[in-house]
Amino acid sequence: MSLQRKLIRHATAELLKNNTAAQDRVFAGRAVTVWGGFELPAICVYGERETVEVFNESPREYLRTLELRVEILAAGDNADDQVDDIGDRVERLIGRSDRLTYAKEPLVSDIQLSSEQTEFRSDGEQVVYALIITYSAQYRTFEPDEFSPEPIDDLHTVATDYSLDGKQAPADRARDLVTGLDDAN
Repeated sequence: MSLQRKLIRHATAELLKNNTAAQDRVFAGRAVTVWGGFELPAICVYGERETVEVFNESPREYLRTLELRVEILAAGDNADDQVDDIGDRVERLIGRSDRLTYAKEPLVSDIQLSSEQTEFRSDGEQVVYALIITYSAQYRTFEPDEFSPEPIDDLHTVATDYSLDGKQAPADRARDLVTGLDDAN
């Protein structure tokens, strides 16, 4: 269900863009080069992992929990204070928007703060301080996925041909043909 994850990442990035000291340096992905003159502070939003369980059997519906990470990066003498201040703002923004939206439709049924951790990174010249805020974002999807570009046709006819243990000749096998399923309203 990569499309839904992508929409959640991008909606979170848009929510944070120009609403923190990172300004417009908010990226919906972690593949951002922070070395070599990249201006900090910056924020990267990405999904780390996702758990999936069956929510309903028919139609098949999955409850998914995305581990959504908001990674705040800063450098310099006050990097600790920068990431803490930005982290506080991030928590407030996401906390007030517990149902991230796309085209005014909610993308998640719930989003909760689950953990925070800090890291130091260095390329030998620059030390970058990172605060990683992790959220659990729950959402449901159907099988087939409602975002699928290829819709499945309605079921109109069912044809079955079966044999006990495959031992009957084709002419002796039981056959059923059910039609008019689209008229079963």
